[in-house]
Amino acid sequence: ALQVPEDRAGIDAKIARHVQLATTALDQHKALYSQAASSGNQGLREQAVGLKATALRAKLDALRTEAYREERSPSKGSGAKAKNLRAQAESVRTELRRHSRAYAATLLTTFVVTVLFDLTLAVQVGLVMSALVFLFRMSDLTRLEPVDLCAHQIARYLDGSPRVLAFRLSGSLFFGASNKLDVLLSDIGRPEVVVLDVDHMVHIDTTGLDILNNLHHDLAKRGIRLMLAGLQPQPSVLLRRAGFDAKLGADAIARDLDEALSRIEQSAAER
Repeated sequence: ALQVPEDRAGIDAKIARHVQLATTALDQHKALYSQAASSGNQGLREQAVGLKATALRAKLDALRTEAYREERSPSKGSGAKAKNLRAQAESVRTELRRHSRAYAATLLTTFVVTVLFDLTLAVQVGLVMSALVFLFRMSDLTRLEPVDLCAHQIARYLDGSPRVLAFRLSGSLFFGASNKLDVLLSDIGRPEVVVLDVDHMVHIDTTGLDILNNLHHDLAKRGIRLMLAGLQPQPSVLLRRAGFDAKLGADAIARDLDEALSRIEQSAAER
């Protein structure tokens, strides 16, 4: 339940605090969202979403408190104004429901810190919690799934064992998702080639680059070739700067999965 002071001055002060928190959080949201749009940084985008949720919660509390004040007011027209404020609050509440429980926890924590301490600390806590939510969400969204190559004859030896294995990697390969490629370090048989379709991998950091390096080294020791297909701009730039593309070889990086399989077929035909 919304805790509202009994005196008019206390109610006005509470409304002012909520409005200030909503305004500050919304300004921070706009600044971060603008940075995310220009840089393509998904982390900033997630933090911006968290701040938007904080602003919505503060706005909701401000509207509900103001409606309570108007309902207690004896002045003419206060009833209609209170009804209008309640309608606005319900609209904000509906928008707020779209946010996940993690964002709801961020909202609640930020609100409590605002009440018990001060606004500056609340915004800092909100930023930290939004960053943590981003890490967990990005880790959960990063997936490695096998690709069915039954339609491609080159994918199997004559005895039916796999000659080419393909996996689709999506999301972000970063330190929070360092275990996502563990399946490729386990016993996957003795294929000639493993193709990683990274068309939906939007981001990679230096930890992700180390993961690819370790994977390449481990597969090479077992006589298995690693190919990448569908590199996006950010991963492509990082791999080129680190020299990883040169280590793989120019023919080991394809525009898409079909081109990678075509190169494998051509290579097999030339032997």
